[in-house]
Amino acid sequence: MAEESSTIAVIESLQLGVFPDDWVRKCWEEDFLEVGDLPAKCEEYLAETTHMGEQLLAFQKLLSRWVTRSSENDEDEGFWSIIVTSDVSHKTLIAVLAYLINNGAKVGASFVERSSAILAASVYIKLFVLPGSAAFKVYNPELFIQSSSLLNKWGASELL
Repeated sequence: MAEESSTIAVIESLQLGVFPDDWVRKCWEEDFLEVGDLPAKCEEYLAETTHMGEQLLAFQKLLSRWVTRSSENDEDEGFWSIIVTSDVSHKTLIAVLAYLINNGAKVGASFVERSSAILAASVYIKLFVLPGSAAFKVYNPELFIQSSSLLNKWGASELL
């Protein structure tokens, strides 16, 4: 129960409801090859939260615990059950991660954008290694390549 409430709290801190459904749908339809521009209110949210840096760090740490727990206890799909029962849009989560990864990988990205991209890449990879992720179609070859490349390029593979 404690793990469930901390998982919900961390996911709620991401405020995924800020991101419009039509933008999320377009990201998925484009297979994350093109994530498109965010609406102004989303850009403002990212600016206010320093590109979700603290939230992503908390989420990355939480997922590390879930990965460890699932490998030690052979626990099946606990994280994903919480996502479903909490009515969290995994599609929005992955679209936001894709945006942050893509944005932070650009040549002119700021330190904050790049830091958030590295955390988002780590979060993405941890998401798809969790048991049950296949049912949610978390794995995307393009997103995986971008994430791996970003983590390797900036020497951040220890975040995995």
